[in-house]
Amino acid sequence: MLGALVGAACFVDVPMEATGTTTTGQGTTSMSQGSGEETSGTTAMTGGAVCGDGIVQGGELCDSGGLEGGVCTPWCTLNACGDGYLGPGEACDDENTADFDGCSAACTLEICGDTIVQPWENCDDGNTIAGDGCSELCALEGCGNGSVERGEECDDGNSEDDDQCTSLCRAPVCGDGIVTPSIGEACDDGPANGDNAACTANCKVNVCGDGLVGPDEACDDGNVVALDGCSPSCVRDARFVFVTSTRYVGMMGGLTGADQRCQERAAAAGLPGTYMAWLADSTGSPILRFPASAMPYIRAGDHAIVASSLQDLLDGQIDATISNDEFGAAIAFEPGKVCENLYLVWTNVSTTGTRRSNADCQDWKMLDLGRTGSLVATGSAWTDSGCPNRVCSTDLRLYCFEIEG
Repeated sequence: MLGALVGAACFVDVPMEATGTTTTGQGTTSMSQGSGEETSGTTAMTGGAVCGDGIVQGGELCDSGGLEGGVCTPWCTLNACGDGYLGPGEACDDENTADFDGCSAACTLEICGDTIVQPWENCDDGNTIAGDGCSELCALEGCGNGSVERGEECDDGNSEDDDQCTSLCRAPVCGDGIVTPSIGEACDDGPANGDNAACTANCKVNVCGDGLVGPDEACDDGNVVALDGCSPSCVRDARFVFVTSTRYVGMMGGLTGADQRCQERAAAAGLPGTYMAWLADSTGSPILRFPASAMPYIRAGDHAIVASSLQDLLDGQIDATISNDEFGAAIAFEPGKVCENLYLVWTNVSTTGTRRSNADCQDWKMLDLGRTGSLVATGSAWTDSGCPNRVCSTDLRLYCFEIEG
């Protein structure tokens, strides 16, 4: 195209005049002034000028003598953006003055890094540096663009969460705050996950019977069985009773010291609630210290019902021996040895829950004598064995009752 345009621009820019006969080459041509009639011979031209001869003549605006890249085009016109000729100061010239086609209306290259977002670019931040939000190819950098960039573990080019790369461009894990069923998650509250939260630490919905006490549960023993301390709706339905696996001398620091020993043994076995010792002295007794409870008392371990309530506990008869320790282990009994120390418990409590006598190791603090109960009995002997009082330096067990939980 450029050659055709140059050929068309080489013209005679001085008009021919009829001046008689001029000899040019071979033959002559006679032109009568004003007649316009050819008379004879060959064509003769006077004052011919050619674009590219370095002389500005006739209709030429310039003539650079055939030099390329100058202010004068090959067809002797002044260079201008959009003429298809790459002139001084032009980085490109695509024969138009349209933007967004690779060469701008000012004949500058439209490229990544020029701060102008071209139709083929997603962004242009004026540089070609990767990692600053707009890549060296002027593509948006960020999670979901399909390219793994700085700070990303993965990037699958989508914002789906239930796949191997989340919308945060991280591999899905419990605790990231994104529910991903494909890896077994039913919930995910991120940092709020926890065994006592609505969503557990392993991203399961906290429900009654899972063994984890949720926000709306008073207890959860891992089942939905009734009368085992925690009901099928995860509320307390019984209180625990046990006899200590550890034996103690009668000088225990009073009722408070005895209660502390019960609490320590319950904690060692993971039993819930607050515990008191079944003891009486001049300062207190179960009938005065224990809160009224309409819940049944059950034996640790096998959950056998000892009494259906506090009132039932004080009627002189219990329904099962208190012969399981805090871990639920039953204390084996050898018949005929009821009054052996192995089966005796410090009490000094009557069947009605009051102080039985003054045989309480001087309020369970000093050497003296103490009254006992029998852990193998269900009649009145369970709290008042009838066996001889024991010297307070003797090691005996304690009954421990959950009073609240």
